[in-house]
Amino acid sequence: MSMVIHIFIRVLDFIFPPSPSYLTLRDTTDEAWPSCLNPQMVGTTLCLAHYTNPVIKAAVTAGKFEHNTNALARLGITLRTYLDQSETSLPPRTTVFVPIPLHHTRQRERGYNQVAEIVKAGTKNTSYRILPLLRRTRATSPQSHLKRAERLSHLDGVFTYANQTINWNSVTVVVLIDDLMTTGSTLTTAATVLRSHLPPHVTLVTMALAH
Repeated sequence: MSMVIHIFIRVLDFIFPPSPSYLTLRDTTDEAWPSCLNPQMVGTTLCLAHYTNPVIKAAVTAGKFEHNTNALARLGITLRTYLDQSETSLPPRTTVFVPIPLHHTRQRERGYNQVAEIVKAGTKNTSYRILPLLRRTRATSPQSHLKRAERLSHLDGVFTYANQTINWNSVTVVVLIDDLMTTGSTLTTAATVLRSHLPPHVTLVTMALAH
């Protein structure tokens, strides 16, 4: 970057202060995202990265609250890195992704479902499929102040199965995925609904980009 461009950017930052998330992402190259992958099982959920990683935290925040779809595409790089290493356990041709849905009012306000955008980016040009098998029946209020038991009660009845015409003979794995897991109550509630509609031969995996 030339000195003139560098100075120009700094002047713009002074006049129009960018968010901390934007600054973190601006200084992070695409090559850094595969190294953010740090998969671990948290209970029964596979979490791909740590939310304490400043880059991951910035991308989740920017994608969810700052309308930064480029941040979601970058999280897709981390997801794709994991998928490229996991074709045996998650076969591309027989694995279906189900993003945790937003209520239609919140999706209309945001303009997109951030989880679906991450999955689209991570599975682009692959044989993985994305199916909206769940519907959110109401918009829930923030849960950050609630304990796990309270969150589960808060989410009671919030998800329903969305009927789809599916050839289940071509599916072996369904991955229910969210962007961020805290207590796991959202994934647990959604998984309970989804599991009851899956054929016995289909394995249900719960996954989160970060924990």
